[in-house]
Formats: sequence, structure tokens, C-alpha cells
Amino acid sequence: MRRLFVLDIGLAMVALGASYALSARWGWVIATGCIGLLWLTGAWQGERWTSTMGLFFFAAAAVVGVVLRLPPLWLLSSLVAALVAWDLNHFMHYLSQVTDIRNERALIKGHLWRLGIAAGLGWLLGVVALSVQLTFDFIWALALGLLVITSLSGVIRYLRRESEQN
Repeated sequence: MRRLFVLDIGLAMVALGASYALSARWGWVIATGCIGLLWLTGAWQGERWTSTMGLFFFAAAAVVGVVLRLPPLWLLSSLVAALVAWDLNHFMHYLSQVTDIRNERALIKGHLWRLGIAAGLGWLLGVVALSVQLTFDFIWALALGLLVITSLSGVIRYLRRESEQN
């Protein structure tokens, strides 16, 4: 799981760095590398604040990238990878705090499976959102937003029930 964590931070760094490098914004590329390395260093030392700080930086840098009209697919990929790394960091910390875990391998496998589905679907929906341009009036946008919120609530309830059974 640690390899996956390092891979995700690396992917977030490369995707965000590539997005800024394509527009020759080298200060942002260097900052991305430094924050990613700080995140990794903090994680190895058991510092939890570096994870939150790393996710905040990557999210803020993605927002700045959108404002600067950088390639959105790179920004989306970076943000999804940073979210996965943040989740893995917190999950590894949680596992290190618990002394007796029954069937730890199944717990890790289940968490990685759900995380992979969430990250893959999030990335795929993000790509669709970037590719499709629709115009809605306010009522349709409100109805669609309520449908999304209701659907996400249902998925979260289902996943919680599933986790409690395991």
C-alpha cells in the first residue's frame, strides 16, 4: 500500500507539473515537486498535517491552473491522484493506530477496491464533464444537483453498510 501511496503522489506531481510546464510556468513546477517531496517526507515521519497540506496545495494549484486556462485533463488527473494519496495516507495512519485487526488483508483489499472505484468513476465523470458542454436553465440545474446529492448519499449509505458487515 505504501508503494501505491508513493505512486499516487508521484502521479499527482507529474500531472500537475506537466500542466504548468506546458505553459512554461517553471516556478509552479518546482513548487509542485517541493510540496510533493515534503508530503512524502512527512508521511514517512508519521506527520499527518503534511497530507492535508499536500492535498490543499494540489487542489489550490489545480484551481489556479483552471484560472490560467491550463490543460484541464492534467489538472483533473493530478487532483484525483492527490485525493487518492490523501486517503491512503489517512488509511495507513488508521491501520497503524489499531492494535488488533481481524483479517487485515481483506480490510485493505476492500478499502483499495472501493477507493479504486471511486477514483476511477470520479476521473471518468470529470473527463465527461470536460468533454460535454450542456446548457441548463436554473430549474434543471437545481434538479440535477439534487439528483446527484441524493445518489451520492445513497452510495455512501450503501458503502457504510458494506463496511460495517465486514
